[in-house]
Amino acid sequence: MNEPDANWWKALGKQEGCGFSVHKQILLIRAVHEKLSAKGLLTQTQISAMDANSLEACLRAVAGQDGYAANQVLPLLGQINTHTYFGSRRQELAQFAAQQQKRLWQSESGPLHVAEKGLANHLVMAQRIITDLRDLGAVAWLDWQLVSERDPHWGLITADYGRQTYRRAKSFYVRMQFSRFFKPDYTVISTPHPATLAALSPTGDTLVVLICHPNAEAAPFKLDLSSFPALGADAEAFRTSETENCQSLDKLPVNGKMLQLTAPARSVTTMLIPVAPGR
Repeated sequence: MNEPDANWWKALGKQEGCGFSVHKQILLIRAVHEKLSAKGLLTQTQISAMDANSLEACLRAVAGQDGYAANQVLPLLGQINTHTYFGSRRQELAQFAAQQQKRLWQSESGPLHVAEKGLANHLVMAQRIITDLRDLGAVAWLDWQLVSERDPHWGLITADYGRQTYRRAKSFYVRMQFSRFFKPDYTVISTPHPATLAALSPTGDTLVVLICHPNAEAAPFKLDLSSFPALGADAEAFRTSETENCQSLDKLPVNGKMLQLTAPARSVTTMLIPVAPGR
């Protein structure tokens, strides 16, 4: 069910409609679960819901007084899905999903109502990815649109469908700063700066740190690595900016358990730091 909470989905409208009240969502989930169970398919596939347009709508549906939890529907779900176009209750939804032992996906987002153009637009979305992974704890983050016709505002790849030509937009490389380095089974760890994202590899020997810097002027950053008992001498670094596309940079030295760098104006920088597991 795509955004069943949204009242703007209309028959014969510009986009497909999929409105379902929470009561009807519950009936549908039960019916689908019953059929999957009867066919022995629950070992092959699971149900995810509800792909709400906003975080608040998702929280009301799954945890509200008349929602999934109150009607014993949550045990039928393999995971909870939400969109993050609107809303702010990320931590509440994350806590609820953790209490219910359900995976949580950010299953659709994009630059809706984002006024910025070009790289500035893509950095707004980079910050949303950071916030969703830090505060929502989403184990997957999905873009609404991979390819769009002559529109780099939404699509990561722009196309001329008539001429059958395609090119990677700057947003493609901004997303690459995440997807190339934050890999499956990496564990997101806390950082004090809201524009940063950090994760440890499963073996605990690589720390990945991303810095999103949307400002029009360069700024210095210092990474305190004192929680790690041992560090490599240098860190690999990659950057996307107005003139760079996930470009490999000179290695950054780690001195006295501190790594320093200057983030250029409107840039995303990702660092791979050799570490040993900390406290």
